[in-house]
Amino acid sequence: MFKNKLKYYHGTSQKRWDKIQIETKFKPSHIKDIGDYWITKGIYFVCENPYIALWYAHVASTKDKSKPIVLCVEYEADKEDKGEILNLLSSDGHKVLAIAHSLYKKKLQGNQTVKPFERNENLDSVSLQLLMNNSKTLKAIIASFQEGKSYQNMIFENKYSNKFVPEQKGFSPGDHIEICFYPELSIENLNIQILEKQQILEGNELDCDIWAFVCEGLTEPLDECDFKNKLKKSLLN
Repeated sequence: MFKNKLKYYHGTSQKRWDKIQIETKFKPSHIKDIGDYWITKGIYFVCENPYIALWYAHVASTKDKSKPIVLCVEYEADKEDKGEILNLLSSDGHKVLAIAHSLYKKKLQGNQTVKPFERNENLDSVSLQLLMNNSKTLKAIIASFQEGKSYQNMIFENKYSNKFVPEQKGFSPGDHIEICFYPELSIENLNIQILEKQQILEGNELDCDIWAFVCEGLTEPLDECDFKNKLKKSLLN
């Protein structure tokens, strides 16, 4: 599906990046459980959208009170043709996902002590982990994401609904594609570029005014009503 090298962005904090360099690899959070992840328990990079990664960088930096940074790498996404990437944006990828669901359900049938989804687990996440554990070639998964009802409601309120996804309020300007590397990712041979906030906002990496506006306000408290009005104005322009 993808035939060229694409830029992928990972939002993190300076303290986390220092630790990654010492360990020479990205590792998934030890706090989050497998069922809490969107795809599966791995390392997430945003495809071609530094603004989304900057948003996550601010979330990470507020937790450890250090500086938000975005790491940029180029990756040959056509490796899906070599069996190294599972692309959930394709019909073939969805067929593989259905197989992963079947594998997980069979595993549950053989273990009467485990109740499926007793913690409201993400079926895709636990199934894909089982699939990746049993694969000799798969290294990453590509999928698309909606930024969630809370973000969409903040912008659109309740003016329209997506009839195909009743619990969501349409699509958000923050919707994007991510790649998840499993289970870890070595930093060797990645040629990582470190970007700071102003480089992204001034670099015109992406024609996405609304996310530039959102990220500009991340370091300063904004009046909620004023923030909504400015977001709506950005959408209309």
